[in-house]
Amino acid sequence: MPAQSRAAVGRAVPAMTAKQARYVSFIFHYTLLNGQPPAEADMQRYFRVSPPAVHQMILGLEKAGLIARVPGQARSIKVLLPREAIPPLDEARTARSEGKTDAKSRAKPTALVDPAALISLQSAAEQTGYTPENLRLLSVERKLRAWFIGNTWLTTKEAVQEYISNDPDRRKPRPQ
Repeated sequence: MPAQSRAAVGRAVPAMTAKQARYVSFIFHYTLLNGQPPAEADMQRYFRVSPPAVHQMILGLEKAGLIARVPGQARSIKVLLPREAIPPLDEARTARSEGKTDAKSRAKPTALVDPAALISLQSAAEQTGYTPENLRLLSVERKLRAWFIGNTWLTTKEAVQEYISNDPDRRKPRPQ
């Protein structure tokens, strides 16, 4: 029986490595948030790896029965796992993608975020009185916990409240 139909009929979920789980999670959440699967270039930007590395991972995921795709057709990747088997999206990028090389940073555990809790910076700005641009700058400077998925910055209400309560130098937002 082909790998695609095994996942479709609900048999045992294939085992995944941690790296495969990150890619499957990214593909699933990117599709959920953007309404279309990611291109290999989107994965290259997110994971900060070379095009051949992304392509080899896609081939490996397909061979393992975790995804299906149409070769040569753009944005045709489909996750074959049931939703409950999809791991949460990593909050932090890998140490390699952040440019960290010391052993302490590699051993640092990553926290996970529920994709349902993600909101756009525009929504966060409307709720807090900050401008979306200010929140984007805080995200880029890693002062605000946020994720760049596809071409959109996302955060959580909790992350914004954490920034507001922990930053002694912040200015109060202007009333609207």
